[in-house]
Amino acid sequence: MVAALSVTSDLTRGHPPGEAMRACLLATELARRAGLDPIGQSDVYYGTLLRFVGCAATSHEIAAALGGDDVGVRARGDLIDPTVPEQAQQFMADIGVSMAQLGALGGPAGVARLKAEGARADCEVGAGLAGRLRLSEEVGRAVLDAFERYDGHGVPGGRAGDEIEPAARFAAVGFTAVMFDAVGGRAVAAQTAAQWSGRALDPAVTAVFLDAPDELLRASDPDDLWAAAVDCEPQPRRVFRDDAALEDALAGFGDAADLKSPWFTGHSGGVARLARAAAGQLEPAAAGLVYLAGLVHD
Repeated sequence: MVAALSVTSDLTRGHPPGEAMRACLLATELARRAGLDPIGQSDVYYGTLLRFVGCAATSHEIAAALGGDDVGVRARGDLIDPTVPEQAQQFMADIGVSMAQLGALGGPAGVARLKAEGARADCEVGAGLAGRLRLSEEVGRAVLDAFERYDGHGVPGGRAGDEIEPAARFAAVGFTAVMFDAVGGRAVAAQTAAQWSGRALDPAVTAVFLDAPDELLRASDPDDLWAAAVDCEPQPRRVFRDDAALEDALAGFGDAADLKSPWFTGHSGGVARLARAAAGQLEPAAAGLVYLAGLVHD
């Protein structure tokens, strides 16, 4: 279920469907090779799948502030190091933000503030979903740290080094590797990871990747990605123990989908309740299942 949810975050960010699952495979293997215990590996597994799951939260605000295409903004922005002025300037030019628009945002300081506030909102939504999935506090903290950088120049908290949740540091290397593999191939992925080591990425985790980049990237791109992502989950595997936990998780999925538009707040829950009421009139035995389907119809 979480793997399915991760595909929505891929699409929200303008990335290939399955990128989060590939990053999960790679990051979880890095955690194993780095000697993390099974609980730590599980935190990496879920923290990576959920890393960007809250990114629909600020779609409207990003679109309104930066030219109307929130998906394109995320897709381009993920491929740059914003602490390099030339890359940041080129990014603004690429998304079509004029000097007048930049001024209306408050200049570079205003853009930085927008970025920090957006990152906080995205990460809080993702961490809330982790909680509704009954995942560990460590997974929630890893999602909160999704936009932090090893060098302390990330957002929203500016945490650095070991202050950043370990699972977030493994996820950052996993996403960097598979993202640049998709756009430039394995050599570009390894080159970028090396360049970002000590900056955006934890150098110790990056070193584990750079020990065998071709092998790790090849393993992260299996013939059956869905099956591999499910099989990769460290033991003990997590399951829903009761119907209430499943219902709460799917309600969280619906709430996250509704955030894509400010006019859809509460929409999925409303659809689910109406559908359940109708099913109760026509097919009472199916009313519960119809309610769950309504929660995730979007």
